[in-house]
Amino acid sequence: MAEGSVSVPWEEFRQLYQESVGNKLKQSIEKELKEQNITAEIISTGGIGFGAIEPVVDIKLPDQDRIIYKEITYRDVKELIKTTIIDKKIFTKKVFATYGNGTDLIPNINETPYFKNQKRVVLKNIGIVN
Repeated sequence: MAEGSVSVPWEEFRQLYQESVGNKLKQSIEKELKEQNITAEIISTGGIGFGAIEPVVDIKLPDQDRIIYKEITYRDVKELIKTTIIDKKIFTKKVFATYGNGTDLIPNINETPYFKNQKRVVLKNIGIVN
């Protein structure tokens, strides 16, 4: 290792990176909501156990099931907010699943190929409880 360099274990690096990305994404969402004069509760959480699609953003509108959007970047935020909150439509290019009743367009998270054959015990409520 070069003099003056620091060794960071992979898992620690991954966690720090995800936190950094998550913070930037959260700040972008807060900024867009403020610009659109939208009041919303933003709750930061950990991952849902499927790192390949993260960061994810869940959107729960009144009287509707919560929908999970995948691979969201700060570049997606303006369109995500407009489509989902303002226009009350599904952001189809990034939709992943729902925690509610699945449809042809949006499967229940437990019916997605990644989670379908898993028996979750310890993390069975991940994404459902804070």
